[in-house]
Amino acid sequence: PNSYYVVLYPPRSIYFHLLCCILNTIMRSEDVENSIDEEERRSSRLEKRRKRRKRRSVQEQQRPPYTNGHILFFLFSALIFIAVMTNFALHFYLPDHMASETGGDTGGAGSAAATGGATRSMEKAHKSEMALENEVMAGIRGAAADEKHDMNRDPRPVNHESNADTVGAAASAGNKDDDQKEILRVLQQAGVTVDDATLATLPKWSDITSMYGPKPIIYGLDTCAKFQLTFKPEERFIGPAGIFNTGTNLLAELLKANCEIPGAAPERPREGRAPGMRFQVPWGKHNPVNSFRLHNVAITEGKQRIDQTAVLPVVTTKDPYGWFGSMCRHQYAARWPHRGHCPNLVMDDTERKMGGKDNGIDGGVPVTVGYGPTQRNMSHYDSLAGLWNEWYGDYFDITEYPRLVVRFEDVMISPKEVVTQVCECGGGIIKGEFKMVADAAKKGKAHQGSSGLVSALTRYGDPKKRVEGMTEDDMDYARQHLRNDLMEAFGYRHPVR
Repeated sequence: PNSYYVVLYPPRSIYFHLLCCILNTIMRSEDVENSIDEEERRSSRLEKRRKRRKRRSVQEQQRPPYTNGHILFFLFSALIFIAVMTNFALHFYLPDHMASETGGDTGGAGSAAATGGATRSMEKAHKSEMALENEVMAGIRGAAADEKHDMNRDPRPVNHESNADTVGAAASAGNKDDDQKEILRVLQQAGVTVDDATLATLPKWSDITSMYGPKPIIYGLDTCAKFQLTFKPEERFIGPAGIFNTGTNLLAELLKANCEIPGAAPERPREGRAPGMRFQVPWGKHNPVNSFRLHNVAITEGKQRIDQTAVLPVVTTKDPYGWFGSMCRHQYAARWPHRGHCPNLVMDDTERKMGGKDNGIDGGVPVTVGYGPTQRNMSHYDSLAGLWNEWYGDYFDITEYPRLVVRFEDVMISPKEVVTQVCECGGGIIKGEFKMVADAAKKGKAHQGSSGLVSALTRYGDPKKRVEGMTEDDMDYARQHLRNDLMEAFGYRHPVR
């Protein structure tokens, strides 16, 4: 009876053990299945790896070996890359001609290609202008050989290497009219002798005085006392400034050779620059004064930092009509359409057919100028006349601090008188006998300077060449838009119809 009871009514522990056995069997079967799946996946991964390795091995076997041609190709590509990167570095980090006529002044119309073109154009233009200025400086280096020389009287002929030529030129001048005699006086003053044929090609003195007046004009001499009272001699500097093509290098070299401020420090002692004389204003001679003075330091300054307020800016300007022609020959960092004709102040039919557009204001042709060392500080003007107005208007309208404005034409014809007054304005003195640059004198070829001065007088003293390339529309636009107060203050006159 007891056994029968156990079979029919087993204890609860038997059911529990039976349940555990069933669950254990199920779990083991799942583990076996999982292990099988994992093994299959591992085998699949290994098989894929073997296939990839085999495929790579086949590709490497089929790939042709490197030849000398491949090596040369890689070397040539590397050289091209190095050349491109070097050009890029020079373009963006090399200073624009020591802020030079450069300059400066230092572009394009907002693109890297245009900027590169402007840089190359400025380099070529600077070399050309430097060559012209060196010729002019060499030609007039004998001017004002005596400190007591009076610029308002007719000097007697000076002794030169070829005394016979001088006497012959002077005697020939006796048969010429007063205009030619005055021209001959200027040439003799510079140590230049010319024959009758060359003298006949020169402009008349009346033409020169009709455009520029009989005497030099220096604007701002009334501010000299303020400059000398504000700064001590050891703090003062004189630095040239001016827009492109206005003879800033010529003035800088004349000041360096003849002027010094007692007690002042030289800009660069190793270069032999006179005390107080600077190659340019420290904010960059071609840069607009209102935007760059006290806000910019030219690259040529290097690590030195001077008080910009202690620098007397001497601004060189040029007759705007003659300056238009200079910009046509060397545009530097200025960009404007002038494929049809130049200076193209007003758009003509040729430019319009080529897709040119005016400024949309007064019909003028817009001009864009890049300033700074990389010429990326872009400024926009209504026209070339607008550029001349705004650039010199900024200096003309200054009342807060001293500045001088001198004319390129006066520096070329009367260098001693101009440099002497500029030097004395800054509290300086003339160093003995007046002379031009030493480099030109060392060459020992006076006739190089003769041709330079003669060509300069011919270019800037001929009323016809003054407006060369200008159309009637250009001249009308210039008469209407050039600032009359600037023209009057600087002694320039509009051409006669």
